[in-house]
Amino acid sequence: MSTSASPKEKALAIKAIQKINKVLDEINDYEHDTLYPLAGKKIDIDLDDGVKDNYPLFGKALKKVTGLS
Repeated sequence: MSTSASPKEKALAIKAIQKINKVLDEINDYEHDTLYPLAGKKIDIDLDDGVKDNYPLFGKALKKVTGLS
């Protein structure tokens, strides 16, 4: 932050930093709690099986799609 910034600009900058830090925390949690365990499973997929069979193998790492489960 600049020392010449107004108090309003400083407050907005602090809010933006807090928002970015929150998003980064969520990304790190998703990576740690969801992606790393999934990568450790080394899931084998068969492309011939199609989406209906392969999509559910990835659990909560993928967004739920109606009609696939």
